[in-house]
Amino acid sequence: MPTNAGPPLRKVTLNLYDDDVTRMEQVYGFGWSTVVRELVHDHTFRMHEIIKRPPRTLGDLGNE
Repeated sequence: MPTNAGPPLRKVTLNLYDDDVTRMEQVYGFGWSTVVRELVHDHTFRMHEIIKRPPRTLGDLGNE
């Protein structure tokens, strides 16, 4: 079995719409779940970046 050099993985059950899975299989083939994993990873990274920003106020508009 090949080893993954990336971060640790956790197997989860994820309910997706049937049409979405069919389309992912058509577009990406057998490795479509890896694409979904990367989409989730990118989304959570962006969420983390947004959350750690300091709160913005109307006074910040003059600084841009």
